[in-house]
Amino acid sequence: MLNATLPTDTRHCAVSALRCIAAEAGDPLAKLFENDGATAHFRANDEIFAEEEAADAVYRVTEGVARICKFTEDGRRQIGEFHFSGDVFGLEYGSHRSVCAEAVTDCRVSIVGRAQLLAKARRDGELANALWRSSCDALHRMHEQLFLLGRANAADRVLAFFHMTAERLNSRGVVEIPMSRQDIADHLGLNIETVSRTITQLRGEGAIRLEGARRVCLDTHDRLYA
Repeated sequence: MLNATLPTDTRHCAVSALRCIAAEAGDPLAKLFENDGATAHFRANDEIFAEEEAADAVYRVTEGVARICKFTEDGRRQIGEFHFSGDVFGLEYGSHRSVCAEAVTDCRVSIVGRAQLLAKARRDGELANALWRSSCDALHRMHEQLFLLGRANAADRVLAFFHMTAERLNSRGVVEIPMSRQDIADHLGLNIETVSRTITQLRGEGAIRLEGARRVCLDTHDRLYA
């Protein structure tokens, strides 16, 4: 099992530091959350917000990883997206949540009221542009997820997921995977047995190398990502 623990690797510390530098350099959206946001801490697998509750707050991950989920009537879970440090989530079009959010690892988030955020964005063009860019980034990731699910081959899905996670964490060659294999399965539309078999297959083919429970070494010259 890929353990869902808070990353302590120096690469993740570097990513967090770069996020802070970006905020200090003038990212108006990051500054808003830093100056006006309330901080909340969640343990791994805690619920951050529930489906159907009032969508009156917007969230920014400051440490750890969160997931966006949807549960079917028969209890199956689909994970639409993972959010890493610096990601903004929870801004919905409607008045109530269409999805739920949970902590993947122990994580810390900053929370700002939706009405407050939108009111300030109407008065501040730079903040509005930053919010627009954040929304475009989320839309791009959604498109990538749709393309990923369109891959018929489980090996392609899992390998693409590892590479995209490495890119999100700014760690191309070696990546600490913070989510469990069940999380990966629910994100890729597979079952956990298929994910485990596929990881074994990719390791046998030399596409990846495992160092311990969570560390995945990637072949950066892989045909999918050359």
